[in-house]
Amino acid sequence: MLRLWPDTVQLGLFPDCCWLTRSGMDLQIPGDVQPVLDARNLLVSLEATLAAHADVLRSGSRVDIVVSDSVAMTAVLPWQEHLRAPAEWQAYAQACFEQQGLEVTGDWTVQTAFRHHRAAGLAFAVRTDWLNQLLSVVQQAGLRLRTLLPLSAAAYWRFRPSMRTHQTMLLIREHQRTTALRFSDRGLQALDIEPVIASSVSCERLIKRVQANHGPISNVHLWDACKSGAADDVSACLPDVDLTVLPRDCWS
Repeated sequence: MLRLWPDTVQLGLFPDCCWLTRSGMDLQIPGDVQPVLDARNLLVSLEATLAAHADVLRSGSRVDIVVSDSVAMTAVLPWQEHLRAPAEWQAYAQACFEQQGLEVTGDWTVQTAFRHHRAAGLAFAVRTDWLNQLLSVVQQAGLRLRTLLPLSAAAYWRFRPSMRTHQTMLLIREHQRTTALRFSDRGLQALDIEPVIASSVSCERLIKRVQANHGPISNVHLWDACKSGAADDVSACLPDVDLTVLPRDCWS
C-alpha cells in the first residue's frame, strides 16, 4: 500500500480575515468580512473555515497557525547570562510582563523564545482555555496542530532583516492595532504597540515614539494583515526611508 505523506496546511486567523493555504496554493483568500472583536469569535471563524474546506483537507494533515496578536501578550526579554533552567526563564518572563503592567496569571500559557545566543528574546502568553478550545476545533476537523504562534512571535522567528543596515523597523498591521518590532544588527531591540484609531495619526505616533526611544530608522518592512492601506501612511511618515511591503504568506 502506498502511504501518502501528510499535508501541512498554513492558516492565518485574524479579526477581519482568515486564510488557508496548502502547498503554496490558496484554499481560502482573505475577503471583506465582518470583523470579530474577541478571541471566542476567532474560534468560530476557525471552525467555519475548516468546515468549509473539509472535502479538500486530508485527514491527519498538520496545521501551522499564525494568529492575531489580540489573543496574546508579548514582552521583549533582554539577554541574561546567568539564567539557565526553563523555570528561571519563565520567572524572568513573568517579571518582564509585570514591568510592562501586564498581569499574566496561572490561567495563561507562557512561552519564551531566543533566536540568537546573547541577543534579546521574546515571551508570549495566551490563555490556556482558549488554546485548548482551538486544539479541540482542529482535532474535530480531523487535523493535527503542529504549531501556533501569535503574529509578533512568528515575525520574531521568521523575519530576516538585512545585515547591511543597522536599524530596521518591522511594522505589522492588524484591524485594531499596529505593532513595531525594532531590529539592529544584534537582533531584536524593542517591541511597541499602538491602537489604530485614526490610521495615519496612529501610525505617525508609533513611528515617532520608536525613533525617539531608539534612534533613526534605516529601512521599514510592513506586513498588513488585510491590505488596510497602511503602506501609504508609512510612506507619508517616512518619505525618505526605504519601505518593503511583505507578502501575506511570509510567516509560513
